[in-house]
Amino acid sequence: MSSAEEEANTAASRQVVRRWFDAMERRAWKEAADCWAPDAQNHASGRYGLQHQRGRETVSRVFEALHIAFPDRHWEVEDIIAEGDRVVCRMTVSGTFGRVPPRPDGPLPAGW
Repeated sequence: MSSAEEEANTAASRQVVRRWFDAMERRAWKEAADCWAPDAQNHASGRYGLQHQRGRETVSRVFEALHIAFPDRHWEVEDIIAEGDRVVCRMTVSGTFGRVPPRPDGPLPAGW
């Protein structure tokens, strides 16, 4: 990959992360989930009673559950550091606990 291609890839990766934070701040769950890979796995999803722990729909539902728990949550992004397809953010997260998100009865998935 050329230097120009690598820089373009890095810029695109950084932009995806910025879009995700923006969508989360606007509570646009589907738009935020679209920033994730189609087969993304969020290990917290089983905690909310979701049978399929992969995919954007599952990720979107986890975002909704987190909003119930922290309705005024806000991210203050201090730095976005990117190289190629890897991105790291340094941020401060603030918010007030609202309530426990509902989940079906039954045991939590293994590991919880």
